[in-house]
Amino acid sequence: LGWGRELKKTGKLVHQTCLFHRRKLMNIAFNDLNPFPMKVLRNRRSMHREELEAELCELEQIKAAYVKERAEQGPQDLKEVVSEEEEEI
Repeated sequence: LGWGRELKKTGKLVHQTCLFHRRKLMNIAFNDLNPFPMKVLRNRRSMHREELEAELCELEQIKAAYVKERAEQGPQDLKEVVSEEEEEI
């Protein structure tokens, strides 16, 4: 029966110690042990965003060139348009 009381005291002591040192424990858990530190994540996000913005810009240029080309060609009669399958025959 003496062991139960000692375990309760030990458990309370561990709990109180954790509460007392919670900032230090949080710092260890989220900064020291974290495999993805925030600085690395921010850098990767920034790099990925730059790549996406460059791709978006390129796609917008392609779209503008396509729209310009279509406007220069003028409207086409749908009867004259040949599908890819018909083109192969």
